Amino acid sequence: MSAMTAEQQRFLVLAYSAEDWTTAEILLSDDGIKRAKEGQRGGNVRGEDFLYFETTGRGIGTYRLTRPAPNAYPQRVDERLVVPWTAVSAHRKTIPAATLDRLRAAQQECKDHSRRFPTPYPDLGVRKVGPSGDIHPDDRELYRQRMDAYQRDVVDVWRREHRALIDARRDAVLACLPLALDDEPADLLELLAATEP
Repeated sequence: MSAMTAEQQRFLVLAYSAEDWTTAEILLSDDGIKRAKEGQRGGNVRGEDFLYFETTGRGIGTYRLTRPAPNAYPQRVDERLVVPWTAVSAHRKTIPAATLDRLRAAQQECKDHSRRFPTPYPDLGVRKVGPSGDIHPDDRELYRQRMDAYQRDVVDVWRREHRALIDARRDAVLACLPLALDDEPADLLELLAATEP
């Protein structure tokens, strides 16, 4: 049985996006949760217990179980949009090993492919002049043609490959959060409406 409710699974997907690398990291390890918490406020707040979405517009953040003062940030959190990090950790233990392995492999493939992003400054075999390396006037048209070809044959190909890898990782994330697909709300407002008492 899942340690996260359907609403919590949907919220996790809506908060970070099923395509985001952070979602995969959160699902794969407690270290991923730690990095996500530190990233919420630049790493200067410790001891957070919940993931929440603050409806005042400041976005995703973390929320301490014991607030130091009545007016401590955040002042108001909609409890329907709160996911205990402990629930995420517990949920990981309910995910089949093969499903986690699939997510881990998809995450690694995305990381490895990101490292192979084509250089934005390829050597296109044109003459350059001056200390700043400006393109020689007689080679500017040749440079434009070769740059267009480089964009089409190298950069665009990389982007298509990476898009396919992100899609595969998204599918792996959603396989770990199966309840998020049950009548999934399109946005947070729909999620709020779906959880009205």
